[in-house]
Amino acid sequence: YFPTKAMDAMDKPLQAPEGGEAGDGEDVKVVQVDFENHRQITKVLQSHRAEQVIITTSDVLDMMADLRRTTRIAVLQGALSSWFAYATGLKVMEVDCTEQRQHLEGDLGTHVVFRIRLNAVYEEETAKVPREDHKGLCALYRTKLIEALPKELVLAKGDKLKQMIQISWVQSGSIILGGVAALSLLAVLGSVIGLSKCYCDCCLCLSLCSCMRRGGGNNDLYFCAMKELEQRGATLDVQPDGGATLQVPPLQRSGMCFTM
Repeated sequence: YFPTKAMDAMDKPLQAPEGGEAGDGEDVKVVQVDFENHRQITKVLQSHRAEQVIITTSDVLDMMADLRRTTRIAVLQGALSSWFAYATGLKVMEVDCTEQRQHLEGDLGTHVVFRIRLNAVYEEETAKVPREDHKGLCALYRTKLIEALPKELVLAKGDKLKQMIQISWVQSGSIILGGVAALSLLAVLGSVIGLSKCYCDCCLCLSLCSCMRRGGGNNDLYFCAMKELEQRGATLDVQPDGGATLQVPPLQRSGMCFTM
């Protein structure tokens, strides 16, 4: 997977190093670019496979959506679905969400209002709530969601996480719940999920090589940027404002593949 730093880990913009040492002792050139679209990144990664590439973006969710060839809302839905499924151990049947500015326990900013349906029996889930807990399933699920977050994020945000995620209501039946989460929090989760694995149709190599194949109906060589990022061990630093820096090390010679 792609390591992602907690949002508070970057108090200052990243400064690119003047040079680094490659595994064989050679100086490594650093190439910096601002993200525009996946075609641009494809060309940059192809042209600078032996160099360190630093890609910056002002909106990591838009970048993830473009790299995955999907929509921004789909990235948010995927983050919410994976987060709730992992935290609760229940299958997520449906996810609806919208972005909006909303006041949330003293924190004013962009938030995501969501409604999620879980494959569970309300009475069975209610029975799991300790008798002394008068806040019921809302508090139980929020606790589980916080516990499921990356440890470095929990340590960085501390009690602020209680402001960044709220479960406002739970409806009986197959459980339907609604709430609000900080967009910056979902940006971190969406980035981790978005860069975790390549599922494209073109990468059919049995090994995780950086392959180039001809795309269907296209005479140009199809280059899988997502597979290249995975192969080169890219790391992503997400900032509180939703911006991010993607650092891509040089591709090791042993990992290079020029098959078509």
